[in-house]
Amino acid sequence: MKTVMSKKFESIDWLEHINNIETIPSIKDACVRYEKDLVSIISQNRQFKKPPVLMLSGGVDSMMLGTVLKKHFGLQQTFSFASVIDTHDAQQSQRSAKSLGVNNELIVITFDEIIANLNLIQGKNIDSVNSVLAYLMFYLGLKKAKVDSVDVLNGDGADTLLGSLKSFMYIDTPYIMKKYNVSKDVARTACKMRFYSLATNPNVKRGTGASHLIIEAIQENNCNGILPFKHKDVIEWVNRLPYSFANLGGYPKNKHLHKEFISYMGDLHLSKLDAPMAVGFAEAQCDQHVNRSKATIKNRNWAMNTFCQEFCIPKRYMSFNPFYGVSLKRYGTKGGKWLEYTDADLDKIFGYSWGPQELLLLQLALATGMRLGEIALLTWERVKSTNKCSFISLLDEGDEIVTAKNQGSKRRIPLHPNLKLPPKGNGRIFDYAIDGYGKATTAAGRAVNPKLKELIAHDRKTFHSFRSSFIIKLTKVGTPPNINKMITGHGVGDVNTDVYGGVSVEDRFEWIRKIDLPWLK
Repeated sequence: MKTVMSKKFESIDWLEHINNIETIPSIKDACVRYEKDLVSIISQNRQFKKPPVLMLSGGVDSMMLGTVLKKHFGLQQTFSFASVIDTHDAQQSQRSAKSLGVNNELIVITFDEIIANLNLIQGKNIDSVNSVLAYLMFYLGLKKAKVDSVDVLNGDGADTLLGSLKSFMYIDTPYIMKKYNVSKDVARTACKMRFYSLATNPNVKRGTGASHLIIEAIQENNCNGILPFKHKDVIEWVNRLPYSFANLGGYPKNKHLHKEFISYMGDLHLSKLDAPMAVGFAEAQCDQHVNRSKATIKNRNWAMNTFCQEFCIPKRYMSFNPFYGVSLKRYGTKGGKWLEYTDADLDKIFGYSWGPQELLLLQLALATGMRLGEIALLTWERVKSTNKCSFISLLDEGDEIVTAKNQGSKRRIPLHPNLKLPPKGNGRIFDYAIDGYGKATTAAGRAVNPKLKELIAHDRKTFHSFRSSFIIKLTKVGTPPNINKMITGHGVGDVNTDVYGGVSVEDRFEWIRKIDLPWLK
């Protein structure tokens, strides 16, 4: 193996970081502590009585600050700075402001304005082009916003605190695991703690970053700047939280903790639940999902009923169960299974000019019967080969754990001979965004479902119909039911054995290769 580690690896006392890792708290406990600390930081650093304003970006961190400012400090106004008005961040900022119930003013600073004001950076402690842009964007943006004598908050510093920067900071992970015989999660946590300790140490010479420039830009506009995530003395404990807790799913930018915090801040207090809300819960499901079945609504009401009866009432969060005995017969539609895509449907779908990534996503769905969530998270390391065929492994391997619907879903799936994959690489095959729960289903669905609905306008046909089509085609070529279930994840799967009942990957391939799938060519 090629050795790639930091130059000072051996001289670092990694045990100091390993021994100081925080014990994993509950999400609620972490959020309560986080909220208390942020409120304390903001309160102690305010200089003006009127409500503060927030520099709202398209990210999770500024939205998180927004929830605190709205709840505790009467936030009314936010500003977003952009050089192009229709960027994703600018659009997301306005959606975030709408969710918070506050105003958002999008201020555009053009390239010409940046060039015309380059003289303003003279004498500034600036060490990069990015710092030049950061200072001028904030300074000119605040000038245009015409703010004066107000506390201005910004989310800078959250990435370093949470360890949600790019993967370069975790380069020493495998060597820490080997040297100290610890898990990958512990090693990654030590890496982010080491990086944070350097980034926040004033005696360590390194790039200056943009935080001091943000503060200067705010002060030069006669305002007071507060960057809560930069207060190491109060919230360093967040950095010491295990990597898997802060960034669920192994991807540094997941920011699981901050997303959970936003959800926590938006939750209704349990004591405020009442009987009308139980009916409102059913009505809201019907409004948001026009085809939601009666069975689903009934099951969700049962779940809430159980939660209230077995947890909330014993804990005295509420005195009665608002979900017990509620009649919901008039809500929802009669359920039905998803229908398969017919060959004519598939002609329409694959006749459309999809982008390369979306086309591969759909072809894999048709050729393997895999679920959308399974495909969207696929890595190249899970594409394997025998002398006879290639296959996808959905088994847990090493530190990579598959999130599966059930044990039967952990299986090996031979690839149809007509399926042409792009040149093999490393890491994820698709770049669909991973959410706070470690899944990419939502992002992948948004990329294809609207067009699928447009091409095939049928209430009971959706992405899952590829799976139905695959199962039906397997059956039509005479595949024995037990093998059919094994391939599609409806059987016992491959969790405990390489060959179950004598049915190897090569045996399964013989049935899959019989299916006629001209849409893969």
